[in-house]
Amino acid sequence: MSFDAGSIIAHLDLEPGDFDRKLRERQAAADRFERDPIQVRLTQVGDQQSMSRARKMFADLDSQISRDAVNRMRSSPTGSVLGSLMALTSPRQIAGLPTGRQAARQGILGAVQQAPGTVTVSQPRDAAGRFISAATGGGGGGGWLSHLRVSLGGGGGGGGTSGGGGGNQGWGTGLLKGIRPGILGLGLRSSLITGGAGIAGALLPALAGVGGAGAIAGIGAGFLQLGASQLIGKKNVAGKPPTQGPLFEQAQQASAALKDALKSAAQPLLAPLKSAFNQIPGLLRGITPALRQAFAGAGTLVNPLLHGLFDLARTILPLLGQAFRAVAPLIRPLIGGLGHLVSGVLKGLIPLLRASAPAVRAFSGVLATLGSGIGQMLKEFAPAVKASAVVLSAVGDVLSGLFPIIGKLAGVPGYCDLSNLSC
Repeated sequence: MSFDAGSIIAHLDLEPGDFDRKLRERQAAADRFERDPIQVRLTQVGDQQSMSRARKMFADLDSQISRDAVNRMRSSPTGSVLGSLMALTSPRQIAGLPTGRQAARQGILGAVQQAPGTVTVSQPRDAAGRFISAATGGGGGGGWLSHLRVSLGGGGGGGGTSGGGGGNQGWGTGLLKGIRPGILGLGLRSSLITGGAGIAGALLPALAGVGGAGAIAGIGAGFLQLGASQLIGKKNVAGKPPTQGPLFEQAQQASAALKDALKSAAQPLLAPLKSAFNQIPGLLRGITPALRQAFAGAGTLVNPLLHGLFDLARTILPLLGQAFRAVAPLIRPLIGGLGHLVSGVLKGLIPLLRASAPAVRAFSGVLATLGSGIGQMLKEFAPAVKASAVVLSAVGDVLSGLFPIIGKLAGVPGYCDLSNLSC
């Protein structure tokens, strides 16, 4: 027996609205995941084996630095600060290195030790005064780095080579951080800023003394000129009050002597200048047409300038009068403040000037050295002038070829969109 159910027709309609909305939400979530920072908290758990490896790495670094310092110190007694420190703190004489007393008097260490209370270099000793190893006592860190500390008001004892700690965490750590930029410490930029600030601070008193001396000398020269003009005066005019000063006659004699000396010294210029003056009339006749054209063009500017200046005066002068009236009550307090400022500066400047003789002498030496160095540099330039002229000529040729191209590109429509400030 068979059964025929007939034909069944089915239709499936998809609504894309919900699908698109959910797709946009997923895309937005993915964008936020890529854009927003993700914070992950990590907890470090160090075992004894990892700590031992870290200690060995630092011990190897300490040994390598020590060997490098010894090598530099042997090749040049002043070539290594670390070598000098090792010579100071080593419990025994190292072959090829100066003694501790010699190292303390050399280079920067000598300058440091001459500044009382700045740096203290110490090493543990036993009851008999002999040096003892850091491993036998309670001092921090192994190696020669552990024997150094800076007396800046703090720092307690640290542990031995296998443990311990405290105080300022060992001066060797800070020394390692400051060996050079990029090693366990300051970067290049921070090191330059710190070093520049220190140098500027050290130079500031000397520069202030030299600058103050120059400024006061300039003011004194102005007063000398003012006083001399009053004492010399001007030639008397009949029928008018006398204007000659007590130094008028002496000044006239000095002026006449100066004129005679200059006239005598300028005699070699007589023939060249005489020839030049004889040529001037002919040269002027040659440029007369060009001058006439220039003056004719300038004549067209008279009326616009005249009317423009009068319009400017009518606009600005009333406002300028209001500004004068507004500032009138402020003049006296402003001048009083300036007076107090100058008074305070001078009170501090006078002791500085009295103590500035060494700085001025040093500055004079710097100027002499600078002049000698610049002169030597210019002397060394002489052999290279010919080659430099070739390079300069080549650069000129390149520029002369580029400028026409730039002009053509600037004239192409749409090449440079100034509204968007982009080309």
